[in-house]
Amino acid sequence: MKAWAKSVYFKEYGPERINYILKGLNYKKTEWDKINHENYMIIEDKYRKS
Repeated sequence: MKAWAKSVYFKEYGPERINYILKGLNYKKTEWDKINHENYMIIEDKYRKS
């Protein structure tokens, strides 16, 4: 199982790391309905041109 976890770049739960990643997201709660997404995976974002 450890070999598998390394192969998929598994990271242990770390709230500091998660908060660091989330700080890069600048969406307001009211903007989410305007972003083209499917099951919360962003398909197209007019702000970031993704």
